[in-house]
Amino acid sequence: MPKSPAWKRIAAILLLTAWFSSVSAHAQKPPQKRQVKDSTPAAPATASALPVGSYHALIVGINNYQSLPKLQTAVNDAAALAKLLQEQYGFADIKLLPNATRNQILLALNAFKHNLPENSNLLIYYAGHSYRDQETYEVYWLPVDAKSDNQDKRISADDITSDLRAIPSRHILIICDGYFSSVLTREVDVPIPPSDRAIYLTRLLQSKSRTVMSSPGGEPVEDAGAAGHSVFAYAVLKYLSEMEDQQFAAADLFPRIEREVAGRSDRVPQYSIIQNSGHEFGDFVFSRRVKNK
Repeated sequence: MPKSPAWKRIAAILLLTAWFSSVSAHAQKPPQKRQVKDSTPAAPATASALPVGSYHALIVGINNYQSLPKLQTAVNDAAALAKLLQEQYGFADIKLLPNATRNQILLALNAFKHNLPENSNLLIYYAGHSYRDQETYEVYWLPVDAKSDNQDKRISADDITSDLRAIPSRHILIICDGYFSSVLTREVDVPIPPSDRAIYLTRLLQSKSRTVMSSPGGEPVEDAGAAGHSVFAYAVLKYLSEMEDQQFAAADLFPRIEREVAGRSDRVPQYSIIQNSGHEFGDFVFSRRVKNK
């Protein structure tokens, strides 16, 4: 049966309505923008210094011995190191003791027990005569009032180690231009630096450390070097000034000092953990006030 004209008109109207609806919906959609990928590499984040505690130092240099042979450079070595630590590394608390007596050194160590916070770093530097007893293997620092035939004015390495256990600082580094001890120490077991240096330093900062960097040798003390300093002190000053990183561990500094001293003298420096001192895992981390240019 053929369809009527009215039915054809209705069908046409429905088709037109559907078509207009489709066009209207398409027009309301926002135009799709073509994505353009930026091929410019992102700038690397600026490395910021890791947070560290306060820095303190006891620096002893002895020239004018009352009963022992006098030295030439120890006081100058101590003064130069104090200046460098203050100006380049921001040590706010430095106790400089030129030609110190036994009592002055022990009083300074005792003050650290009561005054330093736990989250602090203490550097102890000693330049002067030291003595190792060949029979007992005891090692002593010899203050300005020490005598060769009397032990009363000597400072035993055992006594210093006992003091280190009582000082609350998280990190303590002894730098000794001479003997500290060949018996109380063992080599530092520092972690292999990962690719992320911040992780490496953070691990060292978080754990307690008690270490000693020394230049052991016999008598007479090697008291002549470059620029008015001993060979060992010159190397310490040189590489503390030249280290490229804003922050670095003492274990990063030591290989440079070792090569310099061994190449210019018959001494081979040592970097060791001080046994029975409370050392755990960390290391002393130097942090520059201003990054070296």
